[in-house]
Amino acid sequence: MSVFQEKFIDFLQNNMVVAVVILAVLVVRFLLRKLPKKYSYFLWCIIGLRMLFQFNIQSVFSLFNFFPIDVTSTTNQAAAAINSSNEMVTPPATGSTGAGWIAGNTGASGLNTANMSASGNVTDSTMIILGLIWIAGMAALLLYHMRSYIHLKKQVRNAVLLRNNIYECDAITTPFILGFLSPKIYIPFRLEEEEQRYILAHEAYHLKRKDHFFKLLAFLLLIIYWINPLVWIAYFCFVRDQEMSCDEAVLLTFGNGIKQAYSTSLLSFATGKRQHMFVPLAFGESDAAKRIKHVLNFKKPHTWAAVVAILAIVAIAVTCLTSRKETAPDANSKIATESSEIEQSEPADHTLTMELLQQLVRADDWKSKVSDGKIDYWAAFDNVTEDKEFHEDSLTGLYRCRLSHGGIPYELQVYYWPESTARQYDEVPDCIDSIFLCNGNNGDSIRLYTNESGPIVTDIDEFLTRTYDITKSISFDEIRSTELSGTITLGDYTTDLFNGFSGSPLVCDQYQEPQHGDSASPASYSLGGIGEWKEPEEWAFTYNGEELSSATLWGNHMSQEEIASFRSDSFYGLLYQYDFDLYTAADLDETSDSNLQTNSQYWVAYLSAGPGEPVYVLYLNSDYFTREETLQWAKSVTITL
Repeated sequence: MSVFQEKFIDFLQNNMVVAVVILAVLVVRFLLRKLPKKYSYFLWCIIGLRMLFQFNIQSVFSLFNFFPIDVTSTTNQAAAAINSSNEMVTPPATGSTGAGWIAGNTGASGLNTANMSASGNVTDSTMIILGLIWIAGMAALLLYHMRSYIHLKKQVRNAVLLRNNIYECDAITTPFILGFLSPKIYIPFRLEEEEQRYILAHEAYHLKRKDHFFKLLAFLLLIIYWINPLVWIAYFCFVRDQEMSCDEAVLLTFGNGIKQAYSTSLLSFATGKRQHMFVPLAFGESDAAKRIKHVLNFKKPHTWAAVVAILAIVAIAVTCLTSRKETAPDANSKIATESSEIEQSEPADHTLTMELLQQLVRADDWKSKVSDGKIDYWAAFDNVTEDKEFHEDSLTGLYRCRLSHGGIPYELQVYYWPESTARQYDEVPDCIDSIFLCNGNNGDSIRLYTNESGPIVTDIDEFLTRTYDITKSISFDEIRSTELSGTITLGDYTTDLFNGFSGSPLVCDQYQEPQHGDSASPASYSLGGIGEWKEPEEWAFTYNGEELSSATLWGNHMSQEEIASFRSDSFYGLLYQYDFDLYTAADLDETSDSNLQTNSQYWVAYLSAGPGEPVYVLYLNSDYFTREETLQWAKSVTITL
């Protein structure tokens, strides 16, 4: 499925959610119809928030708990259906070998795959056509607005300044506000002084409440969601409540004595009511009949009315801005679900081996094992296990599998987006985020797949045969610290000092490492160290010609700041300052010690001879080493080939 189709499906999904919220708000607005419109006006903020943001806070009070089907995942299921119609994925049967399984996929099942793909293309084409219609509609509305705005600007080009930002114009029949950054009030010529006072008060209240901003935002949302008829209803009701709430403010300011005169003014302005409805940078008088009736019937609200209205607004906000509460299935339903899944896909009683992994990496259908929702494929192997503790402290989930090749232990790591965090970050639930293969002896690792660019490695033989011993290949001047009296040496080889870096930390008997959480890397609590990024990632390092120009160390519990760039005889270098969390939020919840040192700070120097070359790193604890010392030692690094 293309990115365009995915985005359009996400849009359709959010449309369903927005439609439900609009219906709920309209019901509450009807119940509050006899209360001041300023309360109804606040209700529309709830719809706007739901249009702009995805709320994944689960609640038993959520409106979506009353739906038998979770409307927030319906289109993800549609996306999966489109994908499945283009890809036939059949896991290996019990006892089958990797080679036999792959051959079977390209043999007997080929006809079925072709047929499914052909039928899937119809769905794909339909989605693309609908998506193009959606874009065309947005463009048409935007062009219409621009044309109307230009026409209105021409009408008031001869307006005369009355005072401040107020202009009089004989080409208009109704007062309005025009502009966004510098809004101006335009009124017809020859308004009576008393009439002018409360009409200007009405427009001034619009400006005070920043209605010119909110109406523009509402109109932009209408352009995006134009295919939803409920959004059109919501927009017109929003504009009406906006105007009526300003009418109420005028009556509260000048008193009920102006009701008759004010209503007469609204009636005289009614001829221009359609003039500005679709120009969000202009506020004109609209829906005169309903406004006049509201003005004549308006009474100053009682305190109890405000309490009722506020409670209603809070209640609808809680129910509409939270998500359906997911409940754990009971034993019987879980067994039924598992049985159904097994019926839909063949039994998952098989073992993932290094040989099968190699064949999968090389196979043409590699993408079918990592596309949206394919975590089930990996979970089906009986020797692949889920690391549930990992997900407690991470946005992604993790499945691990221990493999062996040539007497060397390896670990396959499959990261995926679980339901609980996928929607928050605009990801498809159960889609694969990345897959790593790690050497268990020396920490050497490669990325087999990332959902941003697809498969990374097509031949893993070189990885399975290469060896590293970083302590023998990298050397640098002797490191000393004025803060420590002991001898500083390199410790034993440590895997994954940083994300992707492996090497050796500094060791000194005088140094006492701080307490730290279980998930902290040795690089976030050691004295310092030196290491190598064996497979430089394109997203991690950028170059200006041969010169290393930027470096990005990925992590959830850290921040980085570039300090300086430098040159040595062999390398281009960058110096960064990093702050690392020594504890995760979960770690801190488990301790009552309020005096813990919760983070650490390091100077980190990156060294590279150019694109395609390994990237080396020297990192030193800023409590014991200065910026200048780090630069000095970084420039002394040499590599023995």
